[in-house]
Amino acid sequence: MNVEILASRVTDNFFYLLHEQGEGVLVDPIDSALAIERVQSLGLRSVRILVTHGHGDHVGGNDAVVAATGAKVLAPAQAGRFPCRHDVGLSDGDRVRVGQTELQIRCAPGHTDDHIIAFTGGHLFCGDVLFFAGVGNCRFGGDVDTLYRSVMALRDLPDHYRVYPGHDYAGRNLDFAFSIMPEDHECHLMADLVEQTPERVLFESTLGQERRANLFLRVHEKGVQQALRDRPEWAVHACDDTSLTAFRVLRALRDRF
Repeated sequence: MNVEILASRVTDNFFYLLHEQGEGVLVDPIDSALAIERVQSLGLRSVRILVTHGHGDHVGGNDAVVAATGAKVLAPAQAGRFPCRHDVGLSDGDRVRVGQTELQIRCAPGHTDDHIIAFTGGHLFCGDVLFFAGVGNCRFGGDVDTLYRSVMALRDLPDHYRVYPGHDYAGRNLDFAFSIMPEDHECHLMADLVEQTPERVLFESTLGQERRANLFLRVHEKGVQQALRDRPEWAVHACDDTSLTAFRVLRALRDRF
């Protein structure tokens, strides 16, 4: 399966065109003009839209793409706070075929209550659940504890899976990480790579890299917890699970950063 990374010209989003054997799937094609241009240039005989969640910066291009290509829209089956019009509802465990490749669908709520992700061998299309060195916010229809469970559920996916998020916030997320752990070796290694990545080119990261550098995926580590324990937010968000407490504190601090 071919994966084209497309940088939106109308927002800061990245979206994706997956294609194989003349069939295509557009993941959150917010820039409809660019999406249509790529579909037509490849001469794909069929194309569908896969929606990770209903926020406007992910579904705003759907109508124009449908009008130009006749694409069917596949979106979360659960009726969340931000529903979008769709032809096929997707639930946990469903599969979407692209040529001979199958994408597995998983419910991953937290950023929104109906968010889904899609993955296949080596590729994770995670919408706004997981970012480079960070995770999605929960201020617009989300829940932090639910997001924590969705992020922790990614543990069963292999380290080599490349991460394809809806936005590239690596630089800002690393600035935040340094405000918490200024000497962290893995964060500095990632920051060096980010500095070498041209503007509007998607930073390349894998789940393995994220597990080493992303503080939100390291909330079980004593060093991360210790860096947060003396902050007043720890008492505010404390619960019996110290990893969840650390996740809550990180998300609250990042919201204000």
